[in-house]
Amino acid sequence: ANIRYRGNAIKLNAAHLNYDAASGRVSLHIAADVNNPAARARGLVADVQADGLHWQAQDGAIAVTAPRAHLKARAEALDAATRLDHPVLDLTRSRIQVRTGGGLRAAADVAASLGAGLALAAPNTGDPRLTAAITRNLKHLDATFQAHVTHDRGRTEAVLTAPLKVSGAAGAHLDVATFALKGSPDALTARFDAVLAGGGLPRITATSPNLAWTGGGLAVPLKMAAAFDYAILRGARLDGQGTLSWQGGAYAFQLQSCAPFHLAQFRPANVMAAAIYASLC
Repeated sequence: ANIRYRGNAIKLNAAHLNYDAASGRVSLHIAADVNNPAARARGLVADVQADGLHWQAQDGAIAVTAPRAHLKARAEALDAATRLDHPVLDLTRSRIQVRTGGGLRAAADVAASLGAGLALAAPNTGDPRLTAAITRNLKHLDATFQAHVTHDRGRTEAVLTAPLKVSGAAGAHLDVATFALKGSPDALTARFDAVLAGGGLPRITATSPNLAWTGGGLAVPLKMAAAFDYAILRGARLDGQGTLSWQGGAYAFQLQSCAPFHLAQFRPANVMAAAIYASLC
């Protein structure tokens, strides 16, 4: 079947829905190709299963609860901002509560794993080794996380209940130990602790106690530490605190105080200097 709706073109290759009212068990299978102005999915296969689904309609409001719902999806390719090859998603939601009437209210625990191959060109960093490491790691990315999410009439809160882990194809990994977000699309605040390391990439730690997005602008107080080799710099270490901001398409970073910098070796060809200490202000 071919379906067109509000700019979406769906070629439905297979679909079936089963619902058992006594147990509240629902299963849905869909195989389709999807095209819309924002994205195109080829060879999409999705399976949804929910247990103990209960819903009630009263006075124009609908209340839905379920102890668990599970989604597994895969596709041959997904083209959006970039191309993803063989993307997969495994998403489990538990303790689900949804209520309409006077605004949408919802809550659930979420556990997810996802992965895909990327057709993404690495930026030219100016250091061939670093550029090659980024290229190797971007060939495939995998991610896992667990969180509790609530939404109450336009305001959303999300808190990690287990670390977010992103791993690259060549051993790089991003570990976000803590992350909490709350607010609306026009006014968001968040806090996080993150570490990037491995796979030939620099080791970077970053902590922000109060990221703020308001009025189309972004302000991120940051405490950062980096250990890296770059071009003729060997064994570089940099620690600092400051504020990263974005407004009107322009980025800026302002140091809160002088940042200590250590360089083990300055080596254009041979070692020309070693054990260099300085401050960046």
